[in-house]
Amino acid sequence: MNNKQFLKKSCAAALVAVMVCSSSALFAQVKVGTNPTSINAANNLEVEASTAGRKTSVDKTTGQVTIADGTEGAGKILTSDATGGASWQPITTAAKSPKMRLYAGTTPYFTTNFQIQEINYATTDFTEGGMLKVGNGIKVPVDGIYQLSALAVYTNPGCSDVNAFLGTGLYVAVNGALINNHYIGREGSRGNAYQFTNAFTDLVKLNANDVVTMRVNFSINYFPAGCNTKISDGTFSMTYVP
Repeated sequence: MNNKQFLKKSCAAALVAVMVCSSSALFAQVKVGTNPTSINAANNLEVEASTAGRKTSVDKTTGQVTIADGTEGAGKILTSDATGGASWQPITTAAKSPKMRLYAGTTPYFTTNFQIQEINYATTDFTEGGMLKVGNGIKVPVDGIYQLSALAVYTNPGCSDVNAFLGTGLYVAVNGALINNHYIGREGSRGNAYQFTNAFTDLVKLNANDVVTMRVNFSINYFPAGCNTKISDGTFSMTYVP
């Protein structure tokens, strides 16, 4: 091979190398839309709208996708409308799975047979997703199914008469009205136990802004002297079921 042939082949190889390298550098970043020759150095891909600042990009180091269309904001989620158009929207209360728990539930002493009392819950343990404590109840933020759990501790100090039998019930009330099919009852001797409990768990279908309260009732076959009954403690929780 003479020097001219060697030089030609060397030049050709160098030219191919330059073209390959240039091609790699050229296509390492892709820009579509407004100002197609200008791309953020940190991105591998940008699709930019004519409105300034609105674009979709892919970070070339982390791979993070950024979608900025004017609806973006902290804590939002990307969702679709009926035609498939995407936008950033605030997280709904349903998406946050509303839940709330109250405790330290009490009532005064029962004074008459078959008396029904609303349990007063003194303390909120936690609440999220838009649930509110309204009076002694829980106000729900959205329509749907909720899991409800309640526990009531009946206390009857000063009673030792084993012939005194107590009947109790734990009820759900919505907007002040009892729901007849959400109930649990129990009977027991007041002389056999200083404290006993009623516990209740069920699913309840509610409308937005309904207020749910827990109520208890009381009945006894007769009233021995010194026997008194009240709710000394209790819990009440509700959780939205998606």
